[in-house]
Amino acid sequence: MAEALLLSGLDVRASIFHIGQYCGRWEASLSGRLRAGFHIVLHGDCWLHTPQGEAVALRPGDAVFFLRDTPHVLSPRPAPPDFSAPVQRRDMTPLDSAMPQATGLVCGFLDFRPGLSGLLIESLPSAILLHGQAPGLQAARTLVDLLVAEMVGRPGEPSPLIERLVELLLFYALRHHARYDTQAHGLLALARDPGMASLIGAMIAEPQLAWTVDMMASHAHMSRASFHRRFSLLAATTPAQLLLYVRMRAAVGALAEGMSVEQVCERVGYQSPGAFSRAFTRAMGCSPAVWRKERASHG
Repeated sequence: MAEALLLSGLDVRASIFHIGQYCGRWEASLSGRLRAGFHIVLHGDCWLHTPQGEAVALRPGDAVFFLRDTPHVLSPRPAPPDFSAPVQRRDMTPLDSAMPQATGLVCGFLDFRPGLSGLLIESLPSAILLHGQAPGLQAARTLVDLLVAEMVGRPGEPSPLIERLVELLLFYALRHHARYDTQAHGLLALARDPGMASLIGAMIAEPQLAWTVDMMASHAHMSRASFHRRFSLLAATTPAQLLLYVRMRAAVGALAEGMSVEQVCERVGYQSPGAFSRAFTRAMGCSPAVWRKERASHG
């Protein structure tokens, strides 16, 4: 439940940069554009390189999501590229899985709406890997199969469903990362700890309470010191950031219901409408009034 409630605050839009395949010697990268992005392997193999990490083999059905601009290169070779040199780009050719030694890719960008998405994403690592053959990822593999079907069924005419399928695949990647990656950290990783998950549920149910660190620790049945160590290990952020996320999530829901700023302030635990408006503006990038107008303009 806590995991679903945290993910519900993520608002993302995918856009396709290119779809096709590479043969021979090639390199591909989205870095340097100051945007989040993704690569999904449709057929063939390739290697993911980053300046500090070891090369990672990518197989059909694998995906890598960069939650912020991150130096990287995809290539058909395990040998590391020269990151000081320009990327050796080549033109893509149309998808043809029957061509030997070809690697089919769909690549693009991710735009996270400021506010709740930013609070969630900033606590996560820069890159999330999804290995399509990992246990428990049958649904994700089905999404990749649907991606391929949309591309093959409409050559030269990109389907709008492709971007929506990429967004769904990102949600699966984030959930799988939080559940099964033992090195995972961030607000989502808290949800796999029973005590923290219970705490998150209680905070979401009553965001108006004065959730001090002592109160959080007591609810999680830990000492203050133990709670702080456990929280820092899992989340790599502060309890105050969790409280801010929970309160802003409740605030946007209340504003969407038509509540006044004064009513929302009371519901989410701020002492005055002014204090709430300032906190909302810092977290969401706009005032409650502007947020409501923008939501109304988008239907």
